[in-house]
Amino acid sequence: MTHPLRDTLLFILLLGVGCPVRAQLEGGPVVPRGTILLQFTPSLQVVDGLYAKGTGEKTPLGSQFFIGELGSVQTPTLAAAETRFRELAGGGGAPSLRLGKTTGRLSLEETVVRWGASYGLSDRVAAGVTVPFIKRRMDTILRYSPDGTNVGLSPGIWAGTVSDFLAQASSALVHTRGAVDRFCTSSGEGNATCQSGRNLIAEAEGFLALLGTSYRDDRAFPLSGTDLGAAITGRWSILASGLGAWNAHPPANLPLATTPVTDAFFRESVVIPAWPIAGLPLTTPEPLWDLGDIELHAAARLMDREASDVGARAGSPSSLSFRSDVVGTLRFPTGAADSLRTLAPSTSVRGVWGVDIRIEAEALLREHLSIGGFVEGGWNGDRELDLLSPDPSQPFTPGQTRARVRWSPGGHLRMGILPRLRLGPALSLGAGWHLFHQEADTFAATVPTGLIPSSPAGSRTAQSIALELRYVARTSPVVELAPFPFETFFRLSQSIAGSGSAAPVERQVEGGVSLLLGR
Repeated sequence: MTHPLRDTLLFILLLGVGCPVRAQLEGGPVVPRGTILLQFTPSLQVVDGLYAKGTGEKTPLGSQFFIGELGSVQTPTLAAAETRFRELAGGGGAPSLRLGKTTGRLSLEETVVRWGASYGLSDRVAAGVTVPFIKRRMDTILRYSPDGTNVGLSPGIWAGTVSDFLAQASSALVHTRGAVDRFCTSSGEGNATCQSGRNLIAEAEGFLALLGTSYRDDRAFPLSGTDLGAAITGRWSILASGLGAWNAHPPANLPLATTPVTDAFFRESVVIPAWPIAGLPLTTPEPLWDLGDIELHAAARLMDREASDVGARAGSPSSLSFRSDVVGTLRFPTGAADSLRTLAPSTSVRGVWGVDIRIEAEALLREHLSIGGFVEGGWNGDRELDLLSPDPSQPFTPGQTRARVRWSPGGHLRMGILPRLRLGPALSLGAGWHLFHQEADTFAATVPTGLIPSSPAGSRTAQSIALELRYVARTSPVVELAPFPFETFFRLSQSIAGSGSAAPVERQVEGGVSLLLGR
């Protein structure tokens, strides 16, 4: 059995000692002694899909909420009503309740602004801090359509047509009971016609009692012109014909719903009972800025060979330069924990202690070509939180919205490579590949009878590509008002593949500015 995170440690050390990989020979994370590096790095990440487990195909985020044919399986709040409707229709092969369908879109947008500062303790060692501010926005669009539904808005027990129908039907039933009683008294209870009359009365009584309950308690009712409505009116026609045979006068037309179920009904009767304010937002809330996890960094230069140094030792000019650095990061749980992790997993972990070890390096192969990369391993602590934990097969089941659990995020492994083409002394264009692997999150109930999420984030792997434009003014100022080394970059990245459990489909836009002071 392999242990990717543990086995990576050896690979990281070998890379740092003997392999030149990390873009930006201009300095990397280690700055000269006595200098201060200030960094401002905003980014926007969008997650709007997942790579399906097993197939790797892209599926929309929140697809469990977008259902082509809603029934009582997906909407348990309507299960009791469906049972009554099917019994009114005669049971057995009676049509099932169909509520319509849902469509929509769910995406997670995360804006992060990182402020960082590093100080050169020596020419080979630096220490720093990063303070991130995060604005997270869940963009939720859930649309309901009554297409295909066989229920509508119930006319209600107090509607004139309903009260008139029930009164006339009850009167016909009373008349029939009297007629049957008189017949059975004269002909005997064993008479076949007497028994048929008794059975008719019992069936009609049960039907009308159940019908009254449905009119009174159910906000939805079978819709006129649908299979379910026709099945119920057909059964009443048979009962009414039987009552008429005893010279009763039952009403002919059983009132059905005439207005299809509305979006307001769907939200009030299905969505809100399952997802109150503490659960899935029904509209996009206005996000606020929150403090993320503060990080402390320590960076050390492992190797640093400039082209002139190599050439001098070899006795001839050389075009090869390279350097590598190791960076250790301690993350403090100052940010809010990710309560949406089982619904919209992302590659970032916050709200828990964490330790990362990262090797960065770069080699300048030719005057205009360099290749860089990194390898990083990370480990996390645990914490308690209220986790959103929907059942994917029953997304509108009440009582499943929050679970108090102890969350242990899985460790991660990142690696990437980024070749660069230098377009000039200060400008470069890079295109690279990035691999991310995370072990499965684990969840434990905080009380013996606590709820465990039904869809935890399992082990997953994702790949992405990136395009980067970088400008570095190392020796001369960009403008006279800023007479110090200056660096800026702009990067686009996009997921291209994923495997395992719920690997996110991500897009990211990132930029940054770095200023080196005191040099």
